[in-house]
Amino acid sequence: MVLVGRVLRGSIANSQSPLRSKSEFLQRLYNEDVVPCMTFPNLNLTAKVLEAVEANSLSMSPIVFPKEGSGELPKHCALFESALICQFKVTLEDCTTMEISQLARNRIAATCECLNYLRYICEGLVKAHHNEVFWEIMKRRKKMSLAKLGYSPDED
Repeated sequence: MVLVGRVLRGSIANSQSPLRSKSEFLQRLYNEDVVPCMTFPNLNLTAKVLEAVEANSLSMSPIVFPKEGSGELPKHCALFESALICQFKVTLEDCTTMEISQLARNRIAATCECLNYLRYICEGLVKAHHNEVFWEIMKRRKKMSLAKLGYSPDED
């Protein structure tokens, strides 16, 4: 567990994205947690969203005003390519906007939370014992796994 802090701080210092490191730990986290959590049926949009998540350039917001004054929320999730009620919209760096379901939002949010925590470690903003850092990473991996299975953060 001592390696966690050293690996994260040392091998990622020159990278913009923590998961671009050659560290075995981070590659495993990426392959076992991030990729499965961020895999959606629409592969073209999946690639764009994953790239935006890694670059920390994605914006998610709730849909406040329903579509065209009809009072109904959109019913086609761009990432799942299926009829799901979409309560959120995602805006990418290139101003691409898409409507997404709660399920897709939870998966993206869990992944963003994990990657941001890894970025904070790399930037030296996390001043905790390496054991605490390791278990915080594990909590975030668990959140990604639960989001992938369809559980929302509020469910126990």
